[in-house]
Amino acid sequence: MEATGSYYENLAYFLYENRLKVSVVLANKIKYYAKSQNLKTKTDKVDACLIADFGLSQQPALWQPMSCAYRQLRDLCRERMSLKQARARAKCQMDTMHHSHDKLACIQRIKDEQIALYEKLIREIEQEIQEKVASDAELSRKVTQIQGVKGLGWLTILTVLCETNGFLLFNNIRQVVSYAGLDVKMSESGHYKGRTRISKQGNNRIRGCLYMPALSAVRSNEPIKRLHLRICERNP
Repeated sequence: MEATGSYYENLAYFLYENRLKVSVVLANKIKYYAKSQNLKTKTDKVDACLIADFGLSQQPALWQPMSCAYRQLRDLCRERMSLKQARARAKCQMDTMHHSHDKLACIQRIKDEQIALYEKLIREIEQEIQEKVASDAELSRKVTQIQGVKGLGWLTILTVLCETNGFLLFNNIRQVVSYAGLDVKMSESGHYKGRTRISKQGNNRIRGCLYMPALSAVRSNEPIKRLHLRICERNP
């Protein structure tokens, strides 16, 4: 089946709990497979047949459910990120309002209350995350170990661990990089050499939470700083 947000989860868990083999693949893989088959018609019946054919011919890896602890923490971390984005939007709206002419005091009060509410909810959800981590000795150990890397905070570490299910489904670092959409995408043909970019075809939450720590690590973590300089020298 296709990974369609969270809509596939109930069926996937139901099939797994009843000891049926389940594979969950990204929707873009099915899309590209349809193009490779020169399939132009799109209906529910055609899509179902296409997904079944993909499963038979490509033999995708079997789906494994996340552990209960990681799933709950993933949902908490995602909700925290959503609240932070909402708070940032409210602050931008507040800043815009300060520069507007003849602004209404009631709207400013509403925005102040919104921001205060978001900050309260963020504190509550961070407290809930801390309590869940403290109650899991193995997870606490992993977080403590990774915190030895300069530039990484505990919430960043937790987000990466939860989004990857503790790296249980990965065999090497390249798979993790690809899953996060941080793999390099090259564009070359003959004498033409385009710009090298990251693919961004992966988990955007991992990329998002690592952006600021990466900037910090480039400044304060000497091994990463040297690596960054070498990459910049190769790609001026």
